[in-house]
Amino acid sequence: MLIRMEASLVVVVMYLWVKKDLKVYFLNY
Repeated sequence: MLIRMEASLVVVVMYLWVKKDLKVYFLNY
């Protein structure tokens, strides 16, 4: 259970990080 929760947290963080990078990329573009 704990490992699954950690994996989900990592996925959420990576998703937000990519979303942020895409936003910055489009703003700079």
